[in-house]
Amino acid sequence: MFLFVSSIIVFVVTLVAFMVFVGLWTYNDAKKKSEHPPWLWVVIVLFVSNLIGFVLYLVIGRTKRDVVASGRFKKLAIASVIGLALGTTFFTISTVHFATNFDAAQARHFGSFTALEDSVRDGVWTVSAERANGYVRLTPVLSAEELQSITASSLSSDGGVVLRLEQMGEVYFFDITNMSIGPLYLRRINPGRVTIILEFENTENVSAAVSWR
Repeated sequence: MFLFVSSIIVFVVTLVAFMVFVGLWTYNDAKKKSEHPPWLWVVIVLFVSNLIGFVLYLVIGRTKRDVVASGRFKKLAIASVIGLALGTTFFTISTVHFATNFDAAQARHFGSFTALEDSVRDGVWTVSAERANGYVRLTPVLSAEELQSITASSLSSDGGVVLRLEQMGEVYFFDITNMSIGPLYLRRINPGRVTIILEFENTENVSAAVSWR
């Protein structure tokens, strides 16, 4: 979440910087280098097609080749273009990362639970409850390396805990009642979306964790 929020802030800041400095440079440059109204190119660059509009201005807008422009705001405009490209890349990568983790964090609960808590963070899924009789499921997207690193553990004062992993008809069961196991050998599970299920059989004061980091 922190990465995603940070990327939004960076993207907004770089976008504002792009609009301010590229807009100022375009207006000042077009006053001397273009036969068209400067404000028209500012609108095209900033509000019609952004980076594409900026390229269009450089290619076809600067018609007065023999006129020397002042160069005012040039360095800031170049820096803002580079900043926006980097900010957009950062935002795209973090959005994909957030979408994957957000999807993984949507655990579904079935059965009877008291004071249930579950969270997914940094490749670790933790579940705890005062009483639990049912199962909790989530479906993260795991890489080959993450599949080879899966471990699980549980601790409870009563009842049993079973870990189940499923993918395309392949199912693995592991009894993890009051023990730690792993890394698990999942020969028939491939990288991609994997269903992970924690089954609780009349457990009390239970805590369980599944890690793939």
